[in-house]
Amino acid sequence: MADDQESARQAVIEASIGSAQRLAMRIICLPKDRREAGLETVRRIFSEELRKRGYDDQSVQRWLELQIEGIRCLISEVEASGGGRDGNT
Repeated sequence: MADDQESARQAVIEASIGSAQRLAMRIICLPKDRREAGLETVRRIFSEELRKRGYDDQSVQRWLELQIEGIRCLISEVEASGGGRDGNT
């Protein structure tokens, strides 16, 4: 049973990281002046979906802060490596 829980936990972590990476790559393709709007769209959509599923506001806000910060970090990494200039990866 512990192995099942660990496998499930690992699957959730990998799915979350994969989601953040895909979203970061979509946002990095936007012109720099539109990236904040892209992040706000992600925040709004996630917020709406989590609330529909019954999560409380405090949990939603905490999760969103972590997710958006993770996406921002990934965008910064792409930019630091020379990608993401003017919406190009």
